[in-house]
Amino acid sequence: MSSESAALSRDGLGLLHAQSRVLDALTSGCTLEGTADALMQQLGIGAGAFRLALLDLVAGGWIYTHTTSEGVVTIGRERRQHDQGPDGRAERRRPDQRRVTSRWEHHEVALHA
Repeated sequence: MSSESAALSRDGLGLLHAQSRVLDALTSGCTLEGTADALMQQLGIGAGAFRLALLDLVAGGWIYTHTTSEGVVTIGRERRQHDQGPDGRAERRRPDQRRVTSRWEHHEVALHA
């Protein structure tokens, strides 16, 4: 492995680690609040990884962030509404839908005769 690919791999793992730390801290439905330095120290991640993790998670719609003029950062989970497709209890088949038989079923009868 070249030193360049090792650095990219290490950076990618650092980003994933930082993202997982942020999401783990938000799993109970709470929000994180404090200065960026305090949050980085609380989460145990560096400034670069913290910044990239927040940018990536916000872009993906996983979290929201808000920074006040005093420098207090608030981080929370986005509440997603899933309104795609029928729920699991809905009947998906049409009542008039007939069973389609395989063309091999007819040959199977002929072979056994």
